[in-house]
Amino acid sequence: MIKRCALLFFLVFLPNNSGYTASFEVPDNAKSTALGEISYLSNTVSLFGNPSLLSTLKNSRINLTLITYQENFNGSLEAGLNLGDDTGLAFGALLSKETIFGASFGKRFDFGSLGANLKLRYFENIVLEKSFSFSADIGYMLSLQEVPAYLPDKILFSINNLISESQIISGSKSDFDFKAGIYFSSIKLGVDLKIPFQINAGFEHKMDLLSLRLGLKYDGNIYP
Repeated sequence: MIKRCALLFFLVFLPNNSGYTASFEVPDNAKSTALGEISYLSNTVSLFGNPSLLSTLKNSRINLTLITYQENFNGSLEAGLNLGDDTGLAFGALLSKETIFGASFGKRFDFGSLGANLKLRYFENIVLEKSFSFSADIGYMLSLQEVPAYLPDKILFSINNLISESQIISGSKSDFDFKAGIYFSSIKLGVDLKIPFQINAGFEHKMDLLSLRLGLKYDGNIYP
């Protein structure tokens, strides 16, 4: 039974050197963007994040996000449902120069949380023919109990873009990639390693009326 539903609205402006993205991993969530797109985001709906996180969904919610970067404009609408028993389901759409529809499912088991994303992309190719392509992600999260504060209590893995014969917003190929992350709940700090090489880091400090969020993405290039 759905006890509560949250409606969230985000408006985000990103600089011209934001570097998004030649894959199905598109910024669709303001919290994720502010935290450097780290893997662990509790109680959050995203069709482009680690799908195992849907097992942490505390209440059903709807996210409406508007994000602009370079000459592109993204609008996404996503709904997440708490199905009970540490199980979550999400579905939604992202509208930009291309349109992506997706569905995600995540559930916690005794050995950890598992999840999967499935995305359908609709676009026009270089000869203006309308085309479709698919992409799928799988994710895993292990939550550790009673660990010292200086050790991570969340360990996450995801394999993204399992179907990679497609072109996306930037016109380059959508590549298969692997992402591993750790999260320290005691200090709200997360660090990821993504292959091909990229390091993501995010820190959050919650106050009474607002939250301070810092994010970092580094792919080996010092200059934009």
